[in-house]
Amino acid sequence: MLLVLLIIFPLSSCVSNYRPIDPPIVYCDPAQIQLLACIESFKVKGLVFRCIGYGSMLPIIKTGDYLIVMPKTFSENDLLEKIVVYKSKSNNLAVSHRLVRKDKEGYLAKGDHNLAADIEYVTRQNFIGEVIEIFRAEK
Repeated sequence: MLLVLLIIFPLSSCVSNYRPIDPPIVYCDPAQIQLLACIESFKVKGLVFRCIGYGSMLPIIKTGDYLIVMPKTFSENDLLEKIVVYKSKSNNLAVSHRLVRKDKEGYLAKGDHNLAADIEYVTRQNFIGEVIEIFRAEK
């Protein structure tokens, strides 16, 4: 089971408000959520994704959440245990999962709600960025 994301729009702006720990969750009124994502774009140079997935990252990421994703240089050292977005080679969709292990092939990702890791690796070629903030429409 994969958490599938729909890209909404690219953001371009100033310096990021980067946080190295799990992304914070911001609760919003559904009518305000897209506006808040736009406001956030003034703080972050990144991408906004909307989760259209299957619950593989519950309870951290829920269907309908907006994810602020910081495009980063793929690093061999600092991504373990981070929630990232990568492009699945098997179905060409953006997936958001936590990186749980690193070996010579790349990183293995796993949804927090899944029992097993993904079958494909996250590598420099399919890595999109790190999730740095989550906007949620419902409490």
